[in-house]
Order: sequence, then C-alpha cells, then structure tokens
Amino acid sequence: MIGRKATLSLGVSIGIQLLGFISLFFVARYMGPEPLGIIGFATGFVGLFSIITDLGYGVSHRKRISEGKDLGTCIGTYASIKLILTSIFCVLVIGALFILRFTFNYSFSKEQELVIYIMLITFIVRYLVEIPSATFEARKEMAIARVPKLVSKVFGASLRIGVALLGLGVILLAITQLVGALLCLFIFLFYFRKLPISSPSKEYIKDYTKFALPIFIVVILSGIVIYIDKIMIGLFFTIEEVGIYAAIYRITHVTAILPSSLNVILFPLISEKHAENDYTYVNRVVFLAVRYVTLIFTPILIIGLLFSESIIWLLLGSDFVTGV
Repeated sequence: MIGRKATLSLGVSIGIQLLGFISLFFVARYMGPEPLGIIGFATGFVGLFSIITDLGYGVSHRKRISEGKDLGTCIGTYASIKLILTSIFCVLVIGALFILRFTFNYSFSKEQELVIYIMLITFIVRYLVEIPSATFEARKEMAIARVPKLVSKVFGASLRIGVALLGLGVILLAITQLVGALLCLFIFLFYFRKLPISSPSKEYIKDYTKFALPIFIVVILSGIVIYIDKIMIGLFFTIEEVGIYAAIYRITHVTAILPSSLNVILFPLISEKHAENDYTYVNRVVFLAVRYVTLIFTPILIIGLLFSESIIWLLLGSDFVTGV
C-alpha cells in the first residue's frame, strides 16, 4: 500500500516538475531573465509574509485526522485558523507596500507592483487549497490530494508556454499562475464538498495550537530562508539577476521531489503508528526512507555539480550561464 501511494505521489511530483521545466524552458528562451526576475521578486516579497499562514497548524491538522479525531470538527477548526491567518497575511503585504512607499520612499514600477498584487491573490488561493489538500493527505487519499495539482499544472504550464511564444508580457505571465491556482481550488472543492464541516471547537483549537507551538519557529525560519534571497538580490542587484537566480533555483529544487513526496505519504502513517505506540515500525520506515532517498539523489547531486554549466545552457540558454 505504501509503495503504490508513494509511487503515485512521486509520479505526480515528477510530472509537475517536468511541466514546470518545459514552461520554464520556453519562458527563459523567449522572454529572458527580466520577466522571471519580476515574478521571482514578487513571489519572494509576498512569500516572505506568507510564513504567517501556517505556523505549524497544517502539520497539526494532518496529525489529528490521522489519529482518528472527528473529521468535521478538524476541518472546521483548521479552516477557521487558516482563514484568519490568511487574512492577517493579506493585511501585512498591503501594509508593507504602503510603508515602503510612504515611509521609505521606495517605489516599484507599475508593472512590478501589479505583479505583486497578482501574486498576493495567487498565494491566497494556494493557501485556501491547503485546507482540502491537507485533509485528503491526512486521510491518505493520495489520488485526490495530488491529481488536482497535476491537472492545474498542465493547464497553467500550457498558458505560460503560449504567453512566452506570443510575447504577451510579464503581467499575463503572472496571471497564468493565478489561473492555475484557481483551477486547482475548484477541483479540490468539487471533491471536498462531500466531507463534513463542523463548527470549530475551542478544545480542538487549543489542541492544534499545543502541537503547533514547538514547530512554528522552524516553519517561520524555513519560510524566511526560502523567500529572503530573492528579495535581497532584487534590492541590492538587478531584476535580471533575480530572474537568473530564480530560474536556476527551480532546477536545483528538483532534489526536493522525492523527500517531499515521501513526506506526504509517511507523515500520516507515522502519526497513526505513533498513536498505536508501534515505534519499531516507525523507526524501520524512517530508516528505509532516508536510506533510499540518499542512494537515489547522491548521483544526481554529483552530476549537477560536475555539469552545472552545460545543464543551465541546455535548459535555460546562454543568458543564464552566469548563474552557474
């Protein structure tokens, strides 16, 4: 069972990454580093504040459902927490733009600012997607949890390729991400409508918070590490440098496919076995997962280090080779 679900999860992740590479190939070669830099900076700017949207509650939600807690109350509690945190996130982004403009006299171009707002809406939609997505993952329903993301990625990647080939500009390029996120949300809502949703419980909120507190600092720091680099490059260098960095980051991010895919499968299972005090099973599964991930990705990392310039040239073109 684990093998089938892990294969499905890994296959979908590979498909999503492959579609991302294909669309990136066309955008990089037909539009160059600047549009990627504008979107990359907007993603970093909005994403830096998005660390407030989880704070470990997603992990709490998966764990409590996998432990057999009341499904409707769990969904209602997590949805309420998620909506509150997402609202705070939206206020923080808009407030940061206001402060930069009127306090520090830092202004973005109209194009950059519009892309930031588009990415803000895209992030909001993606965080709403996490409510049904995390629920299906906790229930170990991997097909429903993963396939909508693949379908939306196919549609979004097709739009990005069309925008790149037609030279329609960075605004429409950013909108393709929003359209893909909305499609993903609609597909999830179609399946999610059959699940029970109850009013949030104070007891469950306390329980979720108690579990999330030890890991929320890690979640915040991880978010900062993921997004701060693009902001720093954009503020102290050029937007083209952000584009080069962001594009190559997408290539190196392929190393996260297998670990993240396995995590989706293993966490609910480990949580379930932990509740049953079956620590022998947990230790064995974790050891095998780490072992196989290491065996698979060590050769890939070595090849990437030795042939980085050739890989960048083949995938992105000569404009991006300076990022070797």
